[in-house]
Amino acid sequence: MVKRFYKKMHGAGIIIDPWEKALPGRMRTLLLTSPIHRMESSKAHRMGELRNQDLRMLALRVLDATIERMGLGHGASRSAILDEVVPLVRQSDETLSVEDARAIVELVIEGLLNDSERRQKFKEIYSAVESGGVIRRTFSFNLLQEVSPDGNYYLQVTNEGIHLYTGMLGYNIEDAQVASEIVLQYQISRGRLDDAVQTAKEAEIRSLQFEVKIQGMLNAAKRDIHQVDWVKDAMKAIEDAREHISQRLSVEKQILQAIEDKYVSAEVGEYLQLTALNKQVSRCMARHMDLHTLLISVNPEYLKEQLLQGFKVHGFSPLPDLDKEIFQPAMLFTVGQLSKIAREIYQAYALPKPPHLLSLELIIEKLTAPIREDKPAVADTEKPELTEIDTDQGPFSKADEEYLKLLQQEVNGTVRLSQMVELAQQSNLPLSTQRLLVLDALRNYGADDGEANYKVELAGEKLHNQHFSGDDLIMEYKHE
Repeated sequence: MVKRFYKKMHGAGIIIDPWEKALPGRMRTLLLTSPIHRMESSKAHRMGELRNQDLRMLALRVLDATIERMGLGHGASRSAILDEVVPLVRQSDETLSVEDARAIVELVIEGLLNDSERRQKFKEIYSAVESGGVIRRTFSFNLLQEVSPDGNYYLQVTNEGIHLYTGMLGYNIEDAQVASEIVLQYQISRGRLDDAVQTAKEAEIRSLQFEVKIQGMLNAAKRDIHQVDWVKDAMKAIEDAREHISQRLSVEKQILQAIEDKYVSAEVGEYLQLTALNKQVSRCMARHMDLHTLLISVNPEYLKEQLLQGFKVHGFSPLPDLDKEIFQPAMLFTVGQLSKIAREIYQAYALPKPPHLLSLELIIEKLTAPIREDKPAVADTEKPELTEIDTDQGPFSKADEEYLKLLQQEVNGTVRLSQMVELAQQSNLPLSTQRLLVLDALRNYGADDGEANYKVELAGEKLHNQHFSGDDLIMEYKHE
């Protein structure tokens, strides 16, 4: 009959372990309530105000209020739990003052934290059947714990406490993911989706912090791979980020599904809130996916930089990090203190660095650089539209040239330049013609053989004239 029962349950999709295997788990489940029962049984030896209180009910209400406020985040503050449970204590005994009621709730919280044993785990001894014999084992667990992730103290229900209160005793009580899913379902059933979404916002910020940190390490490695201990620092950050993404994507998919389910039973006024919550969670998931994309590419990018910088020559004493080692410590000084040492700091860390005549680093970079294709430079320019413009004529006109020819034709043989100038002035020729006469004489004086039109020699005397001065010349004109 027993075999038929197991076969029937298996066919229905329900797995029932043999009692020898299931008994230890059921014993541990039963033992989870032991601290609460001991708290109730020992109340007579504590405070007289406890006689009308059921500490078991109060303990479960503390767990309930804490789970309701955990929000998959830090947890619940002690003041929030007191505000929630104190009214219940006073309903049981209306003669109690607010101070006495708060003391009773504090007593219950301390009992769940196991304050009497310095908050160590509860230890319960039980029997189990193994290998045909009965053995004694010890089950260690916590129901409530106090944490301080950001400097403030929060109460958190442990995985065992969550399973104890929610009745999900068929699951592995050490599975933290199952416990988180139970908290989420519990929140949704109480209509506290805002808490879950607030936690999603905090997770989005955490993803952004991971992204900035890992991208910063990669950027530093691109400048110099020796600035980052990739195995010790970067790999740990990458692993933490991957674990963060894995947890959050699973939880946020459940939140989205819960929001979709909530649409069915939502009232008219709740649709806008649910839509806003849906958009917020979707944005959080998009941020997680951006971080996931970075995590996929970060290791190949580092290996690429390691390959590129493999032949790079590094100095034996690199300069310090100006931001972390110079600027940030200097911010601790007053202006008066900093002004006294500013010049010494600058001189010590900004030494002159003349270029090397022969640099091994430069040679290696040139040899390992990719071959570039030599292409002629092509400039995309348009040909300008040019037009001729009128320009002023030179210093001598055609008339001056004609006057000079007539003047030279009147003389045949040897004549001085001074005589030619006096002749031009007596003939009332323009000053420009006189200048052309002098320049023509000088041109022929300095011309090479075969290029002169007439022979010119120094006269050995000075030329005296109101417009010209210098050595007088002897010119020999020959007309055919």
